[in-house]
Amino acid sequence: VTRFSFLVYGYTRGRRDGMAEQYEHSLVIDSMLETVKELSDTPFPVRFVLQTGDAVVNGRNPRQWNVSFIHLINRLTTEGGIPYFLVPGNHDLTGAWQLDAPGRMEGLANYLAAVNQLIPADSTLRRLTGYPTYAFGYGNTFLIAVDTIIAGDETQFNWVREQVEGLDRSRYRHVMAFFHHPVFSSGHHGGVKIERPTAEIRKRYMPFFREHRFDVLFTGHEHLFEHWVEHYEADGKTWRIDQIVTGGGGAPLY
Repeated sequence: VTRFSFLVYGYTRGRRDGMAEQYEHSLVIDSMLETVKELSDTPFPVRFVLQTGDAVVNGRNPRQWNVSFIHLINRLTTEGGIPYFLVPGNHDLTGAWQLDAPGRMEGLANYLAAVNQLIPADSTLRRLTGYPTYAFGYGNTFLIAVDTIIAGDETQFNWVREQVEGLDRSRYRHVMAFFHHPVFSSGHHGGVKIERPTAEIRKRYMPFFREHRFDVLFTGHEHLFEHWVEHYEADGKTWRIDQIVTGGGGAPLY
C-alpha cells in the first residue's frame, strides 16, 4: 500500500494585467508550501501537485505566463521539491472546441512552453502527441490529465481508453482523472446551463470512468469547492465515483 497526499487547486487568475493575480497566487503558493512542510514527516507526505486549469487569464499572452505563473510554480518544484502537473482550462487555450482553432493553437503553444519540463515529453508512452493530454503513475495510483475543452475529440478519447485498458490493475489499484470542466456543479457553469464540454464528458467519458472503476475526478472551472459522490450498480455491486470541484486558487470566489 502506498500512502501519500497530493494537493489540488485551480483558478489562479486575477486582474488582466497580471499583477493582482501574481499577488493572490503567491499567497496560495505560500500556503501550499507550508502544508508540504507540515506533512513531510507524517505517514502522508505530499508527493505532487495538480492544478485543474486556468493558470492565467489569457493564455495567448506570453507575459501573463511569465508574470503570474512560471516563477511561482518554480517555488513549488524547487522550495517544495515536488512535481507539479497542470491540465489546461478555457482561459489557457480559449474555449474553442476545434482542435486547430487559431486562438487555441496560440494558447497551446504558450502552455506547452511553460510546462514542457513538468509533464511527460511529447511522443512518449504517457503523452498524446500534439496534445496537452498525458498520464503518470505514483505507487499504486494512476492519473490521467484530459483536455476537456475538446472533450468530443475522438483521438484523445481513444488514447485515454488505451492508457487505462493497458494498465496492470494489480499494480495500479486506484485510477483518477483531472480536467477542467466539472461533470456536475452548482455554480454558473452547472445546473440548468450545460456547456458543450460538460455534455461531452457526461456522454463519452462518464460511462468509461464507470466501466473502469475510476475512484476520483478532480475538476475546476467553477469559483468554488464542492464534493460530489455518484453511486452506481455494476457486476452485482455498488460502486462510487467522487468528484472534487476545486476552483478557488486565486480568482474571486462566488
